[in-house]
Parts: sequence; structure tokens; C-alpha cells
Amino acid sequence: MNNYSNTPPPNRIITMSCSGIRNIARQALARNWANALAATLLYVMLVEVPPLVLDGLFGTVYYTDNSGMSMAMNQMNAELSRSTPASQLYSLLIVGAFTYGLAMFFIAMFRKQDVSPMKIFDGFQFFGKALGLYLLIVLFVILWSFLLIIPGIIAALRYSQAFYILADDPQKPILMCINESKYLMNGNKATLFVLYLSFMGWIILSCIPGGVVLALLGMDITYWSFVACSVLVVICVSPVTTYINMTQVAFYEMLTGRLRLEATLSDSEGEKWNDQN
Repeated sequence: MNNYSNTPPPNRIITMSCSGIRNIARQALARNWANALAATLLYVMLVEVPPLVLDGLFGTVYYTDNSGMSMAMNQMNAELSRSTPASQLYSLLIVGAFTYGLAMFFIAMFRKQDVSPMKIFDGFQFFGKALGLYLLIVLFVILWSFLLIIPGIIAALRYSQAFYILADDPQKPILMCINESKYLMNGNKATLFVLYLSFMGWIILSCIPGGVVLALLGMDITYWSFVACSVLVVICVSPVTTYINMTQVAFYEMLTGRLRLEATLSDSEGEKWNDQN
């Protein structure tokens, strides 16, 4: 007999401002920024960097015989666009489990539980389910993207809560997680999209160091120098990514009703809240 609930959560429309939701996330991070940043760094290093290394080791690069900057750009484009079966297989096998583990980590931290960055590996305890959920989400987003990019973005927003739902109840079937995410996001997709956009300035600023290094390299760019710059960007962007991850959990907690605001505030929205487990 299954021990998960078949009753969908009530649909709640999020009306709090982006600054209010981010403020809640900052309060949650204030308790343990170091742990949260370590988990994010571990995640991105394991998910983003190994495929680049595998492409560098096993990829084949074709160069266009031009001169000057044109040759440099063609070389860089050829090197950066290569993707090998080894890197594709690696990403296919680990992204779902690590994404699931990261969701478990940030939910636990938001709910004031003692949690280690190593918790991101807990997703491998449910490897098959995490992989299946990841593949279904990717498949649905790709299919919607065939209709143009906007339907693809809407689909990604629609399924954005699925891993958090699974992290809350690992016994739920993956299709139920997807359907509950669609239900929770009904009327909330635009709010989440604007919330993501509110981080754009921070993301751009954090990418500047890597961009400066690439510009200094100029025509001397190689694949491995690009990998080194990518690692630099990962390190610089990680604080912003950590902030985004916790903000997503705050948004999820509001969607499910676990996050209860003690008062409706104006300029200081989100200053007082209770996390109801």
C-alpha cells in the first residue's frame, strides 16, 4: 500500500513582491551561509565541470583556415561547441540525482534542520526516480520548445516545483510530482519568471571576472583556458546561485502553504514569517 497522499495541495496565488521573497531567503541563509555555499559549489563543480573535461579529452575539433581574429573566433567556437557521448552520458546519469539532492539540502536548511553539504549525494538513494523525473521534465520542455522558445520557458516554469515535491515525499510517483507542480504553478508562472529576472543584475556582475580573463587571453584562447575560466565563473557565480536556490525554496514553501507570514508588510515584506512543517 502506498503511503503518499493522492490529495493535491491547495492552489495558492503568490502576491508577495520579489524583494519580499528574497528577503525571506536571506533570513534563511543568514543562519548558515557557509554550508549553503559549500553545497552549491559542490553541486556545480560535479555537474558542470566534468562534462567540459570529458569534452576536452575525447572531443574532436575542426578549424577553419582564416587569419587574424576571425581565425581565433572560429577556433574558439569550434572548441566550445563540441560535445562528446562521454559528457552527454555523464550529464544524463548524474544531473537528476544531484538536482534532487540539492533540493533536499535547501529544503532541510530552510526548515532549520542541521544539514551537511554532503546531503546532495542523498539523491542517489533514489537514483532511478530522480533520473526518470529529470528525463520527463527535459522531454516535456523540449517538446514544448518545438512550438517556439516561449512555450518552452512556460513549460520549464510549470515543472519547476517537481523536484521539491519529490524531495518532500520520495514515495510519490514522478508523474504525480509533475502534475502537482503544474497545479501549484497555475497562476504563479509569471511571478516566478519575474523573480528569476530580479537576479539578472547579480548574475551579470558575477560573470565579469571570467569575461575579463577571456578578454585578456584574446587570440590565445584554448579549450583548456576556457575550462579554467569556466571554473572561475562557477566560483564567482556560486554565491548568487546559492541565493537563487534558497529563494526558490522560499517560493515553494509559500506555494504549499508551509510558509506563514505573521503580517502583511510594505517595504519590509517578509521580515516576519513562520515555517510550518
